[in-house]
Amino acid sequence: MEYREKLVWGQFLPILLGCGIYAVDAMRQAHGAKPFPLLSVVVAIVILQVLYLIVVAAITPPEPDDERTRLIELKSFKTGYLATMVVFAFWVSTYLLKPSWLHILERNPVLIVFAWFAVEAVRTGAQLVMYRASVRP
Repeated sequence: MEYREKLVWGQFLPILLGCGIYAVDAMRQAHGAKPFPLLSVVVAIVILQVLYLIVVAAITPPEPDDERTRLIELKSFKTGYLATMVVFAFWVSTYLLKPSWLHILERNPVLIVFAWFAVEAVRTGAQLVMYRASVRP
C-alpha cells in the first residue's frame, strides 16, 4: 500500500466512524434518548486522524507526487463536489417543497455536520477506490 493511500485510509475510517456514531445517535434520539455531544465526537475524529497520520508519517517514507496521484486527487474532489451539490439541491428542494417532515431538518442542525461527514466519506472513499483500481504491479 502506498504512502498516500495509507493517509487516505486515515482520513476515511474516522469519518466513517463519525457517520456511524451519528446514525446510532439519530436512532437513539428517535426513541427519546438524549443526543450525544457533537463537539466531543468531532474532536475525537480529529484526534484519531492526527494520531494515525503521525504514525504513518513516522513508519512509512513519503513518496513524491506523480501524475497518477494528482489525477486521483482531482477526480475524487470532483466526486466530493458532486456529492456536495446533491446535498445542497436536496436541502434547497426541501425548503421549496415544504414536505411534512421539514420540521425534523429545522430542529436538527447536526444534520449539516453529518452532511459534511458524508461528503468527506464520499470523497475519500472515491480516492480509495481509484487507488485500488489503479494498483501498480
